Amino acid sequence: MWAVAHKEPEHNLLDAPVAISCFNAEPNAKLPSLAVAAGSHVYIYRNLRPYYKFMLPPEEVNDEEQLCWSVKALNEASFCNLFGVALCGVCVCVCA
Repeated sequence: MWAVAHKEPEHNLLDAPVAISCFNAEPNAKLPSLAVAAGSHVYIYRNLRPYYKFMLPPEEVNDEEQLCWSVKALNEASFCNLFGVALCGVCVCVCA
């Protein structure tokens, strides 16, 4: 990343980033803060430097969704069918 005329240091993440958002943490801040979601962590950057790391608590996976992804891993269902099935919650009927 480049800032003005010099290169800023790069910060490696443990997982691939899946979401990013900027926000104003303080009313008088010159630059907004940046939140990056990666894996089970949310990294907060202020002034282009790491500031804080939140670790999200583990969450139980829905049994029907787990079954759908397991079937998809075995290539027994197309993604379109799987997506519609996961929304309806009737994975057992379609996948079996």
